[in-house]
Order: sequence, then C-alpha cells, then structure tokens
Amino acid sequence: MSEAKIVKAYKVSSELKEKLETLFEESKLETQEAFIEHIAALYEMNLLKQGEVGAGYRKQLDELEYHSRRNVELFLGMIQTEIAERISLTQSHDQTMLERAEVIGIQEREISELQNQLKEKSEENLRLAKEVEAQLKQGEQLQEISRKDNLLVEEYREKVESLAGIVKEYKGAADENKELRALNDENTKLLQRQEDKIRELEEQLRLQESRQKDELERLAERKDLEKEREMLQLRTEMQNKLSEASEKATEQIRELYERAEQIRREYEKQPGEEKKAKSKKSSVENSDSDSKEE
Repeated sequence: MSEAKIVKAYKVSSELKEKLETLFEESKLETQEAFIEHIAALYEMNLLKQGEVGAGYRKQLDELEYHSRRNVELFLGMIQTEIAERISLTQSHDQTMLERAEVIGIQEREISELQNQLKEKSEENLRLAKEVEAQLKQGEQLQEISRKDNLLVEEYREKVESLAGIVKEYKGAADENKELRALNDENTKLLQRQEDKIRELEEQLRLQESRQKDELERLAERKDLEKEREMLQLRTEMQNKLSEASEKATEQIRELYERAEQIRREYEKQPGEEKKAKSKKSSVENSDSDSKEE
C-alpha cells in the first residue's frame, strides 16, 4: 500500500504563490510533490556544500554549479536573442498588416466616392433626359395649338372677306348697313386678337425650340459617356493598386516566416552540450532562485 498523503499549508504572498506555480509548470514535473522534492534536494545539496559533512565536496559542487551556470547562461542568451528576433518579426508583421489595412481602407473610400459620383452622374443624365423629353412634348403641343389657331384665323378671315363684300355691295345704304359695319368691326377686332395670339404662340414656340436646341448642345458638350469611361478606368486602376498592395504584403509576410524558419534551423544546428543545457534549464533556474532567497 502506498503511503497516505497529508496536506500541509504555508502562508505566502500572492507574488510568491504565482512564482511557485510558474516554476512548477516550467519544471514539467508530473506532481507538485515531485516539484517540492526536487526543491528540497537542491536545498540539501546547498546545505552539504555549506556544512561540515559536505565540506570536502564543496569545491566539486562549486565547479559543477559553475559549469552548469555557464551552459545555462549560453542557452539563455541564445533564447533571449531568439525571443528578441521573434518580437521584432511580430512587430514588423503587425506594422505591415496595419499599413496594408490603411491602404485598403483609403482605396475602398476612393472607390466608394467614385461609385457615388458615377451614381450622381447617372441620375443627373436621367433627369436631363426626362426634361428634354418633356420639352419636346410641350413643343409638339404648342405646334398643335398653333395649327388649330391658324385654321381658326383662316376661317375668320373668310368670314371677314365675305362681310367686306356684303358691306361693299351695300355701301350706298349707310343707315341700313350700320349693323353690318358694327359686325365687321367686331370681326376685325376678333381677327386682330387672334392674330396677336398666334404671334404670341409662335414666339413661345420659337423660344421653346431655342431652349431645346441649347439644352441639346449642352448635353452634347458634357460628353457624359466619355466621363463614365474615365471613371471606370480609374476604378480599374484603383483595383489594380489594391491587388498590388495585397501581393506586396503577402510577400513580406512570407519573408518573415522564412526568417523565422531560418532561426529555427540555426538553433537546431547548435552543439550537443548547448542542446543538453535546455533540459537542465528548470533545475538550474530553481537553484538560482533558492540561492537568492537564502
């Protein structure tokens, strides 16, 4: 039967508790009991070196500690160098990704602005086309009104001519022809008003045709189709720049990973003793920590 386990509690600060837990995890020992036994063994070795019983072995223990410390220092130096390079690579990668994100953001905003401009131009072209269509319809309506007025004027003119003939036949009988003269005057005034209205409509038609001509010339000068092609070409250039920036960032990331792989291969080529020092890292670090506490 295995020996029964007992629990022993110690009052320690939160910093020391965290430090002990970190050292236990880094020691790779299976249980906390094994970790405590390892610390006790290191402490006993230190007592032997300082006490009378182990005084004869103090020199050997010092040499062993010296040689072990040198290997650990070499190994720690190599690890610190690798960590510094990894941090540098990570920072460079983060900076590259940040710059890439900024470039992409700027280009996306530019593309969005161009799309908005293109949309506004399309809406403006549609509005102008509707205005031209409405003006053409209005011109057709004015032409139809003018045609009807011309027919009406011709009809009144025939009536006036007929009345004028009647008046001429009855010129000698002035008293009897007063009514005819009054009717003739009324028809003459009506004819004059119709002619004035016709001239007014003709002037409106002329002005409308002039405005339509100016509008069509202005639309032709705008060259909207050419501007739209320029916008599409600019958008294509922006997309090409975005693709180029993405490829550049991908290439930089690939170079960073190649550098990390090169560092790993260089570490694997280190001499055997320096590799063995890695397995002694936990015990030596624990010994140094206990020595400092003593």
